[in-house]
Amino acid sequence: MTQPADGRDAMLGDIRRALGREASAHTVDAGRRPRQADHDAIERRYRRQDDATREAITDRFRQRLEGLGVRVLEAAGEAEVRGIIDQRLKASAIGSVIVPPDLPGAWCPGDEGVSLITDDGHPAAAINDIDGVITGCRLAIAETGSIVLDAGPAQGRRLLTLMPDYHLCVIDAAQVVGLVPEAMTQLVETQRTCAPITFITGPSATADIELSRVAGVHGPRRLEVILLGG
Repeated sequence: MTQPADGRDAMLGDIRRALGREASAHTVDAGRRPRQADHDAIERRYRRQDDATREAITDRFRQRLEGLGVRVLEAAGEAEVRGIIDQRLKASAIGSVIVPPDLPGAWCPGDEGVSLITDDGHPAAAINDIDGVITGCRLAIAETGSIVLDAGPAQGRRLLTLMPDYHLCVIDAAQVVGLVPEAMTQLVETQRTCAPITFITGPSATADIELSRVAGVHGPRRLEVILLGG
């Protein structure tokens, strides 16, 4: 007599079916129809597309960022970006920044008082001694105020955005999507490598068991965004 599947077997059976593999006989509960039929019956009603205007989506993203403690600056065009970067680095007392090798020249600081370092495989200890990092992003999500990095153009290695204390991210308004499902669709369609995907939602912070909030544990304590063409 076939024994009913326990929770572990049921979960592994679901994973096999999701991967297109046949489940073993012991993963199907006795006297029940196959679990895949249960999944087919689920009606997914969550929103997959944001119908708001581009202006409304950008405004929502800006509000979410500010609510998370992120300073948002706006640039009408790339000609304004360098001036804003120089201003923010000076205001934040940043003496050195590291950038990905393919960061656009217009996004690099022009202040000679700031040491500009182009990443060429620097070890973690060296990056840890650098004050800040400047990158672009893959896309951003208005609903959650998240910035998504996938090691693509103008983003560099994941390590670059984990070690320095300050992160300045330049985001084109056209990269901002309304909802998480829209972001996931784009990532699935265009994923080029097996590099990790990083979702950044506000400056790094965590709380210990005594609920003491500590900043900078998993990444930069200070996050600023230049919204290009917003």
